[in-house]
Amino acid sequence: MVTVFRLGGILYLVYTRDHRPPHVHVKPSPVRPEWELRIYLGKREDGSEDAYGRSLGDAEILSGKLKASKIEAYVEILVANLDQAWEIWDSIYGEDT
Repeated sequence: MVTVFRLGGILYLVYTRDHRPPHVHVKPSPVRPEWELRIYLGKREDGSEDAYGRSLGDAEILSGKLKASKIEAYVEILVANLDQAWEIWDSIYGEDT
């Protein structure tokens, strides 16, 4: 896994052996986190729906529980750092998405 960035103890990660569509994992700890969230990046150009039907900010709770307001806050933080997320994604999976 590659850390995109860390903010307030929250990790934003791209896993090196993951899958498309482009997305970032968000969790409070790399080991046994109490929750984990997946946030999709959408189309590179404008964040609109990609070929997989995912738009920038679409999110899924993978484990644990999170309030909608927390999810929205994590999405906003990712959007503010979107170039960095795409840079990491591209370094792992290439620029064909």
